[in-house]
Amino acid sequence: MGQAVRYDATHKRHDFVTRHLANVAELVALCPEQGAGFGVPRPAMELRGDPGRPRAVRVDDPSIDLTQALEAYSHSTAIVLAKVDGYVFKKRSPSCGLAGVALGQAPGATATTTTGIHARVVREIFPDLPVIEEDGLDDATQREAFLSAVRAHARTRV
Repeated sequence: MGQAVRYDATHKRHDFVTRHLANVAELVALCPEQGAGFGVPRPAMELRGDPGRPRAVRVDDPSIDLTQALEAYSHSTAIVLAKVDGYVFKKRSPSCGLAGVALGQAPGATATTTTGIHARVVREIFPDLPVIEEDGLDDATQREAFLSAVRAHARTRV
C-alpha cells in the first residue's frame, strides 16, 4: 500500500491496490513483521526447516527464531480479518507469501519453496477468504477471479 514497513525501510506500493482498489473498497493495512514488534528497519528473516511448518529465523543469526511472535500476531488479527472480504498478500515474503517463498537450505541442497508464516495462519483461520498475491492483480484473469470472489464473500458475510 506504499507504507515503508519492509525490513529495509522501503515500500512495495502496488499501483492497482492504491489507485483502483482504494477507490472501491476500504483497505486495511497489516504488516505482520511490524505488528509482531520487529521494527523498521529490521534484520532480514528467512524460512527454514519443514516446508509444511517452516520456522522464521533471522538471516544474520538463525538461532533467533521469530516464528512464535509472527504466529501470535497473525492470530491477533483474526478480529480484524473477520470483517474483510479479501486479502492481498506480498509475494515471496517470509511472512506474507502465499507460495513460492524460498526455504533456506544447506549449500548444495535442492531448492524448496513454502508459504509465509502469516499467510499460512490466515489461510488456516479463514479458509474461505479470497486471497491473492499482489502480482496476481497484474493479470486480468486472476484479478477478475479475485474480485468476483471478494464480491461473493461480501454477499455471504453480510
